Amino acid sequence: MTRLQKAAYDATDKGTFVTSYVGLSMVTAGLMSYALSGQFPTGLDYVYPRNGETNPDGRPQRLGTPFNTREPVMLKGHAEEQGGGITGMVRGARQFLWNKMILAPIVEWAQNRNFYGQQLYDPDAPWYKQALQTIDATLGDHVSPIGVSGAQRALDTGGGVRGAALAVAGFGPAPKYVGNDARENRINELYSEMAVPQEKPYQYGAKTGLGRGLVQGTLRGQGVVGGLVYKAMGMEPDATKTEAL
Repeated sequence: MTRLQKAAYDATDKGTFVTSYVGLSMVTAGLMSYALSGQFPTGLDYVYPRNGETNPDGRPQRLGTPFNTREPVMLKGHAEEQGGGITGMVRGARQFLWNKMILAPIVEWAQNRNFYGQQLYDPDAPWYKQALQTIDATLGDHVSPIGVSGAQRALDTGGGVRGAALAVAGFGPAPKYVGNDARENRINELYSEMAVPQEKPYQYGAKTGLGRGLVQGTLRGQGVVGGLVYKAMGMEPDATKTEAL
């Protein structure tokens, strides 16, 4: 084997790559945890670093990372939500994989219900309005960059400017189940299944900010898109129309 062949072989050594990736990811998370909290990292800090803040129950708040080292912890959380054991692991793995598939948004549209059980459109509205409501309710979630969505979540949960900046960089708030034990995760899952309505009525109002622009303009026949839609339907634009989404 020549030196060039050996270099190519070493560069494609999957074992070395995985080891290096895991090690570098954990060291990065650990350094972040120490820099933000001032405490020497241990255990979960190497996967979900502390952000220096604490929850009302005294547990440290944590950040998610863009590294794949978080996947085993996520799978564990899903398994605990489903009751643990072999059955819980199977059900948790199914939910874990489903959340990563591109088919999930399509099923949400077909069922008129998002991940949180909220209707995407008013089932009693005209078909064209249902289409616009669906766009308004989902486009921001599925088109906006993950960093932007994470930043909004950080602001909503009180993370402030620092939390939003970390989220844009790929370190948004960690999932709630990360800091819970197995019993708490199971209780939370049962509560969401049995005590919380599985489907919530459609709520009128802007969902992604589009309601103030493209969607509302289309409903009134304004702008290029609105004009084309109204023309195709044989309708006259109404600038005074204030129909809400």
